[in-house]
Amino acid sequence: MQKGNSRVELPDGYKRLGKSKRSPAKGARLVGPADPKEKLTISIRVRRSPNAPELFEPGESSSGGRERRPLTHEEFAERYGAEQTELERVEAFARSAGLTVVETSKARRTVIVAGTVEQVSNAFIVELGYYESGDERYRGREGFIHLPADLIDIVEGVFGLDNRRMARPLFVQAPASSLAILPLTPPQVATVYDFPAGMAGSSGRPPRAQFMFTTKVMRPGQPHLWHTMRLASGNWTEPTDVNGVLPIPGPVTAVATAGDGIAGETQFLFTTQDGRLWHTIRRPDGNWTEPTDVNGVLPIPGPVTAVATAGDGIAGETQFLFTTQDGRLWHTIRRPDGNWTE
Repeated sequence: MQKGNSRVELPDGYKRLGKSKRSPAKGARLVGPADPKEKLTISIRVRRSPNAPELFEPGESSSGGRERRPLTHEEFAERYGAEQTELERVEAFARSAGLTVVETSKARRTVIVAGTVEQVSNAFIVELGYYESGDERYRGREGFIHLPADLIDIVEGVFGLDNRRMARPLFVQAPASSLAILPLTPPQVATVYDFPAGMAGSSGRPPRAQFMFTTKVMRPGQPHLWHTMRLASGNWTEPTDVNGVLPIPGPVTAVATAGDGIAGETQFLFTTQDGRLWHTIRRPDGNWTEPTDVNGVLPIPGPVTAVATAGDGIAGETQFLFTTQDGRLWHTIRRPDGNWTE
């Protein structure tokens, strides 16, 4: 097996997919080619429709202006999802390569396909191998993913070829003990960590706190997302219907928030009913960033059930903890430049 694919001869009409270059994990070594008959599932992320409108109209603030009517799932998919014809082109490419189309989502802009290592290697012109690093053995690749030229501007990413562990569990199994484990109250925890009395938040930020919460309104069983602030005076701002401001991609089941060290700015992490993880930022001017599908950035190791966030003192940086359905705890950091740690 040739190391990397920088010298692979591309079929006519194929091009490199931008930002798809991959290197081995730190300290990992290639131990052999992947089993060509191994089965895997791949997610192909497609761009938003070129005709999709902006999230906010020019000059309109997300915290003011006219009242917005929340979008239904169908309306969100139609307005902000992928172009149906482009999804069909990706499906056609996958089928022509012998892959099975498992699911297509216009709202998530994703085509999920399944096949063997041999089939996906031929489809994306990659060389998959097994790598070992310490106590980890994973299937991975080196170099770029390749696609037909007419799909290069449509496809944003291909995920699932590499199954290395991205997040790291932070819990440690406690040894068996005859000592009783007693719960602590919030004031007791504050004493342990020497939190100063009477303070909320951290220094250098406006004297206010931001909150996000869900309610079950609209259709039965569909949680709705809201935002409010508690000001230094003790007054609360009127709740903002976040579903009317952002294209929330599904019923929200868990949400967490933290200031990121930039005055007036707050980062939010939330999960939807399908177990996917999403991230958005509320800027100091009241505008929100478009929700980022974290599953499209990091290979989240399973459906997410709970989230937690905390600023770490670096402006623009936030740390996140989340649990997956199997009960494992994971950690990642979003850097000020927008990149996420493994």
